Amino acid sequence: MYFKQVRADQAKGNMAAGDVMIDPRTGVKTPSGYASNYISGEVAAVTVGGVTHYAFTTAQTPVRPQTIRVTTVGITPYCFDDGLGVFQGVGLSGTVTYTSGAIVIDFAVDPGVGHNILLEYQVNFEQADDLPRISSYFDSTSIIARVYALKGTIGMLQSYGMRKRFGLVAEDELAKDLVAEINAEIGGDMIRLLAASYMGNTNWPKTPPANISYYEHKQTFKDSLADAEAVLVGNAQRGTISTMIAGRNACAIMQTLPGYNKLTDGNTLGAHVFGTLDGVMIIRVNEAAILNPNQVICLWKGTSPFEAPAVYAPFMPLVITSTLPAGKNPIGQQRAAAVWAGIKVLVSQFITRLVVT
Repeated sequence: MYFKQVRADQAKGNMAAGDVMIDPRTGVKTPSGYASNYISGEVAAVTVGGVTHYAFTTAQTPVRPQTIRVTTVGITPYCFDDGLGVFQGVGLSGTVTYTSGAIVIDFAVDPGVGHNILLEYQVNFEQADDLPRISSYFDSTSIIARVYALKGTIGMLQSYGMRKRFGLVAEDELAKDLVAEINAEIGGDMIRLLAASYMGNTNWPKTPPANISYYEHKQTFKDSLADAEAVLVGNAQRGTISTMIAGRNACAIMQTLPGYNKLTDGNTLGAHVFGTLDGVMIIRVNEAAILNPNQVICLWKGTSPFEAPAVYAPFMPLVITSTLPAGKNPIGQQRAAAVWAGIKVLVSQFITRLVVT
């Protein structure tokens, strides 16, 4: 599986060479002073007692004339360049070579010990050999595909009886059951992986505080969802809750809240689309063995295929055999279904949990 990354190719501002600016797995590091030609707070030297003459070079070159300011932390002396390579100021004098960034300054009096000499300037991008550079590339992580396979048998007499009595083709019904059970197992495995990979936990107490009705208290469930979303954004540096996979008790609370839209008729077995809450999809999980009834797994899925908390990656798509003889008995028939696919949690930062306590 591949992840798009953006990284800095050189050291500048708050970025070191090779620092990753964007990675779906680790979030975002916002550059400062990287694309900009403005540099401030650059420590050029530290004063030494009895020394008034200092020489140093700016970290970035060439320097734009009339943009350099030299200050000393904790004491008054400062100076700025006049555009012709000469510094003017109070208690400081000196010269600068704009192309190389070489600076020489002299204090009028002993500056004392331990004062940082700070530089503020702008890089002359028009005369620079190059501009700050980034690289967009794809990093990867491995995923191992696993095989899911089932077979089912049916007899000729059973097949005939089903067709005669119900008008159903037994072989087709068997194929549907095989596919449904394989998909159910894959879905269950995925939900278990998601439930085990969350980052950050938010609790919502079901018991209301004293003198507060349960109806009023129940409205605070949305506040807890907003808190969970804040945890997700803190982990991933972006995103919103776009899907919730919830146990049946948590769903019972959400379906009574304003903004809930019911989408299920109650006939679906296993995990299913339950509804939406303020436009966010809710998947209800009925089985406590797959997901605790009081838990809500909150996920973010971005618009890019490289921004998902987990992946289902079929190496061999689902294949269903035709009707085949079942062993030695000539009136026995069988069908089989198999898929070879990988499932894996890729970005735990896109997953967080809310628990009804």
